[in-house]
Amino acid sequence: MIERDFPVERIFELALREGNRKKPIYEMHKWWARRLGSNVRAILIASNLESSSWVDTVFRQFYDPQVSLDITVFDPFMGGGTTLVEASKLGARTIGLDIDPVAWFVTKKEIEYCDPSAIEDEMKRIKEDVSEDILRFYRTVDTDGNEVDVIYYFWVDVISCPECSGKFEAHPHFMLFQSKSANTRTVFCKKCHEVKIVPVQQKWFKCKTCRTSTTVLKGTVKDGLFTCPLCGHSGKTSSLPKSGKPLPKRLFALEYVDSQDQRVFRRAERHDLELFQEARSEFDRRRRRLHFPRAKIPVKERTDRRPISNGHQYYHQLFNKRQLLHLSSLFRRIEEVKTQNVRENLLLAFSDCLAANNMLCGFAFGYRKLTPLFSIHSYRYVSRPVEGNVWGAKYGRGTFTRCVKKLIRAKEYANKPYEIRYSERNLERVHLKSVIHKPISTDIASWPTDGSHSLVLNGDSTEMQGLPRDSVDIILTDPPYYDNISYSELSDFYYVWLRRGLKASYPDYFGKTSTPYREAIIVRRPKSHEHHKYIEGLVQVFKNCARVLKDKGIMVFTYHHKKRKAWLALGHSLIRSGFKIVNVFPLRSEGKSGFHSHSGNIKWDCVFVCRRSSDTTDTSNTVSIKAIIGQAERNLEQWEKRLGESGIGFSDAERESFRNSLVLCSSSKKRATPEILSQVFDRLKSFPQAKKHPHHNVVSKFDHETS
Repeated sequence: MIERDFPVERIFELALREGNRKKPIYEMHKWWARRLGSNVRAILIASNLESSSWVDTVFRQFYDPQVSLDITVFDPFMGGGTTLVEASKLGARTIGLDIDPVAWFVTKKEIEYCDPSAIEDEMKRIKEDVSEDILRFYRTVDTDGNEVDVIYYFWVDVISCPECSGKFEAHPHFMLFQSKSANTRTVFCKKCHEVKIVPVQQKWFKCKTCRTSTTVLKGTVKDGLFTCPLCGHSGKTSSLPKSGKPLPKRLFALEYVDSQDQRVFRRAERHDLELFQEARSEFDRRRRRLHFPRAKIPVKERTDRRPISNGHQYYHQLFNKRQLLHLSSLFRRIEEVKTQNVRENLLLAFSDCLAANNMLCGFAFGYRKLTPLFSIHSYRYVSRPVEGNVWGAKYGRGTFTRCVKKLIRAKEYANKPYEIRYSERNLERVHLKSVIHKPISTDIASWPTDGSHSLVLNGDSTEMQGLPRDSVDIILTDPPYYDNISYSELSDFYYVWLRRGLKASYPDYFGKTSTPYREAIIVRRPKSHEHHKYIEGLVQVFKNCARVLKDKGIMVFTYHHKKRKAWLALGHSLIRSGFKIVNVFPLRSEGKSGFHSHSGNIKWDCVFVCRRSSDTTDTSNTVSIKAIIGQAERNLEQWEKRLGESGIGFSDAERESFRNSLVLCSSSKKRATPEILSQVFDRLKSFPQAKKHPHHNVVSKFDHETS
């Protein structure tokens, strides 16, 4: 049925909700650009229905607890494992492959059984052994003299002006929190850091302690530039750090839970500074025995120079010494867990907590919570980093205890998965018969004779030599998006910690010093030969897909991009690998808000449905370029009309991305050669576009208001 139609409008409603709150299984560990489970489930169901089926049948089966698909599903770029999880929920056999060992480990633990109570029991023992040793370094004294738990410490970079050599703090503003309900701001003095609460409309205040006047929103850094408050000199903040020497930092404020269970901001006092110095001395004394990574951050062939450009040369420089001290203690204690499966799951929870316990974490001032590293799909410079409580207080984001609780919820969900059915007034959990946890194999030689239901592999997708020919019913994947950032560059942050605990069990996967980020199929430098290398890589993967796919099997994948060069590369890859595009449709791939909500970003995927092509006829002299583009424009206009009637539309960037996908589909149906396809995209630059449908910006307006 997916070759003919798909319930895009109804799936849109689910995507908006799930995009902002994913199911517990997908919160076990960070993975970037993870596909939405509801989208994947609907695609698998529609791919298994007869062409004559009604579109509503997709949703009947979507919420049918008994539905079971007797098929084999393969994902050659499995990433965070969404395809394998959703296919397992539908009872299908699954094969997943990824070049990144962290992706392999995350997916393996998602679908591998582990008793949640065993994790809880081990966590109680870990708490008895190490929690107090950690928590004593995250305590302060409240105004009544009571010892209380700290939630967050606030640090700031200290800049030495290149012009006058004066030192100043790199504050983007002098605010800690803005309360929407109370219409107030929690602010601090730019000189002595004394904290006070002022009305949100108040632009400046005078400190009662030091009598200094502070303009709340007039900081010393903005948009990557600094301005010295002493001499007025300005420059780029990226020019300040030296190689291997990030900017020094100063602790200036904190937030704690008082004895009445209220959250309170306060400037850092002498005993807070002394406590950090005690942790620092303890780290220096035990440094050689502590279990933290000493690895350098790889430099060669990076797509993003951060965090190296910010002065970081080693991964441990992304953490302060208090964080390293306690993360190392936790890691060592987890290594002592005797049961391998429980130990590996706790390692995964530990790895997940790393993103919220480093010195590249910011603060969401309107939401009163820490923003972890990789909240956007990259490293970022944070002039005012936030240090959380590694073990965890009553409040606080990304603590180790919270990550373990997320893990336990994920395991409970995997044992009893459900889908959520929404109505106007409530929601209903529809529990499914098929569980996620299935017998799993990591050995291609013994698959499938060992009785395993899932095969999870770490390896190069351009090879796949061990997978049998004609063994897969559906391929559902999300290939690399041309010149988007290499996720293996980012996952190396986790890898350098995990490899110590996993290399003995998985030497082939975790025995190297870094992830194989340089082997990823991605264009790092668009003007280099890597454009052709990207095409060759995709061609080889798609050829392998064609080999393992059954005669009546289909390949479905998602893609979007702003650049026509990326679309041309994708089109060439499909033609050369022997696939024809039989259908393309849009699918909402993100929720309502977040860091990626501005109008230039794309929140809609283009879904390609492909079959192996046996037609090798050369049509270079008969294909009309005008006809190809004209058909794509008419299809775009029809889609905009269809979605507009449901109050849904595209932003300009999303419209152009979908238009390019329709051009590929039209070219494929007319059996265009690679040469003709290149001419088509050359003509697209000047060819008159179809008139925009009046509803085409509905969603963009909605996203803008929400974000």
